[in-house]
Amino acid sequence: MFIALFDTGVVTFSGSALESDSIKIIHPENQPKIDLPINYSNLNLLQLEFQYSYEELDRMNLLSKIDKAKENLDESIRKALSALSVYGVKYDDLEKIVRGKIINIKRF
Repeated sequence: MFIALFDTGVVTFSGSALESDSIKIIHPENQPKIDLPINYSNLNLLQLEFQYSYEELDRMNLLSKIDKAKENLDESIRKALSALSVYGVKYDDLEKIVRGKIINIKRF
């Protein structure tokens, strides 16, 4: 028989314990409803910051995914910058374009 014990921050099973800040126990009624496509993109994740509070995103354990999406965005901008800097394009120029798309795009 498999028995797992759940507590905030810890899951214990078969004599082993896993600890993580991502382990949270939240009643389903208190769980925020976030409509995220099954095959969500970095764009979808980055849009969430403009649609939900930090606390809601934290409760849904999405903050680390959003941080990773930000890292990917930075990497993509730097790659584009390496090709476009010869035309006087700056990092801030590219970032403004992308941020505008993130903010103005319609919900999924």
